[in-house]
Amino acid sequence: LAFIEAVAFVPVAQAQEAVTAVKQLSAPRAVIEAESLAEKAKVSAGPVTVQNMQPFGVQWGGGAQLFWRPPAPVDKPIRNWPHLTTSLEAPADGEYSIVLYYTVAPDFGTFRVFLNGEPVKDVSGYAPAVGLRKLELAKTHLKAGSQQLVFTVFSKEPAATNYFVGLDRFEVRQVQAATGTAAAAQLPGSVGRGSMGTS
Repeated sequence: LAFIEAVAFVPVAQAQEAVTAVKQLSAPRAVIEAESLAEKAKVSAGPVTVQNMQPFGVQWGGGAQLFWRPPAPVDKPIRNWPHLTTSLEAPADGEYSIVLYYTVAPDFGTFRVFLNGEPVKDVSGYAPAVGLRKLELAKTHLKAGSQQLVFTVFSKEPAATNYFVGLDRFEVRQVQAATGTAAAAQLPGSVGRGSMGTS
């Protein structure tokens, strides 16, 4: 696949200067830019970088994303699914909604999200054109403190050409307990076409 020449990789340190890791919008709600977590993220395999997303539109927070390029998952002779681990903070005990903004592209894979060890969502990163989507990962009770998030790549859509993952930002909001089903939504704004990386 042809590499999109307009896409640039931004050093993690530079990206952290350009974005605020946690923007307090209105207590108790916070937005966490995923690229600000890239330096501390732990991966089982594959490089993690901060990628400039401005050539693809203005909808990416901080104009960048955490870009992970894992190898293909393996099921035999033993299961070996690449995984990325990071964490978010809950400021107090309570009911929380955690929303993920993630990138879709022709060469992105399908990943499973675990919150504190429990599977919460399977997410397909495939789309015929580069874009941004949002999805509520969980609405659940959290205790104050660090909350572990693990992203595990286990498959891809038949049309997808690779297993890449792009994470833009998280919204953590304290809410009253409520019922409802979250769905991924394509965000408005111009998007670029083509693959996010090399095959």
